[in-house]
Amino acid sequence: RSFDMDEAGIRIPAGLAYSPAADGLLSWDASTLNAPDNTAINVVHRQREEAAGLTSAAVTISDPASMAFDRRSNALFSYEAEGQRLVQIQALADGLLDASPEAVSYHDLAPLKLGQVEGLTFDPNTGDLFILDAAIPAVVKIAPGPGADFDAQSAIDGRRVSQIALDSLGKGEAGAVAFNPGNGRLYVLASRTSEVHEVSLDGQATGFMDLSALGLSNASG
Repeated sequence: RSFDMDEAGIRIPAGLAYSPAADGLLSWDASTLNAPDNTAINVVHRQREEAAGLTSAAVTISDPASMAFDRRSNALFSYEAEGQRLVQIQALADGLLDASPEAVSYHDLAPLKLGQVEGLTFDPNTGDLFILDAAIPAVVKIAPGPGADFDAQSAIDGRRVSQIALDSLGKGEAGAVAFNPGNGRLYVLASRTSEVHEVSLDGQATGFMDLSALGLSNASG
């Protein structure tokens, strides 16, 4: 199954996140980078596979490829490398983003000393956050604190941080990450080979899928 993003009006899709309440895929169009208002995010309906309008935030997402939606907190998250922080944008009851400034909050991740963040994903059942750091390479796991708090220092102090090694991948090779709640495993894209590595939460490589036949180019997010 595939979605034609061009038909949905998205010329250069950058980043992808699924909002359960909206039953839609959220994707930022990189062609709007220099537009007067580049805070709009496109919504593509999952069932109808067509554009379902726009949703806006009070901030610009600096790294759309790192976007991930957390069902438990009903919010969109992304990583901001310059500030070494996690950006949280609260959604409304319908799953679309709240455009008010009050809906935006930040979580300091500087104490984690992340090198090259290439993606985020959540366990929808526990709310655990997984951060792909391609520089190590590894996935950093943070269990949420009260109120979906992901502040790194408080997570470290509370022993809510752990690291999952990606021994089957080389440094800088990992390009995206996703979590499968059905089997509790991570799926990490190796950008150079178009392979998806299946990894257990204890770091064991349990399989891989070769996506080269799909003809993907510059896949991320």
